[in-house]
Amino acid sequence: MQNKERFLRYSIALIFLIFGGLKFFPQLSPAEIIGSETVMKLTGNMLPKSICITALALFEVSIGLLLLSRKYIRVAIPLAIAHLVLTFTPFIFFPSEVFNLSANSLSLLGQYILKNIIIICSLYLIYPSKQKYTTVLS
Repeated sequence: MQNKERFLRYSIALIFLIFGGLKFFPQLSPAEIIGSETVMKLTGNMLPKSICITALALFEVSIGLLLLSRKYIRVAIPLAIAHLVLTFTPFIFFPSEVFNLSANSLSLLGQYILKNIIIICSLYLIYPSKQKYTTVLS
């Protein structure tokens, strides 16, 4: 079971590293606009868009790196889950972007966000219990 959990953890880390890394390069990430606008909204529009997207990129890459480390897994997973929960805020802030109202369905962006439920559940599954944690560090 440990190998399966490690493989899942590394897969999620890779997602954070790639998606976060893309945000460092303007117009390369498909989530750049919604990501920066969401962070701006969450910070009360006090930060410029360029700082918001850079901060988001740094946060996501940091989560990815922490997920690769066995030592910081108990920190990485709650941070990753908190981040992923916040990815749902566009449903509140920008409903016209996440819903395709003419077809009464989710837009591609809405579907992109909704898939994070799977990652949240996977992170919950691999979060080490005290028993698992002592075994992993042994």
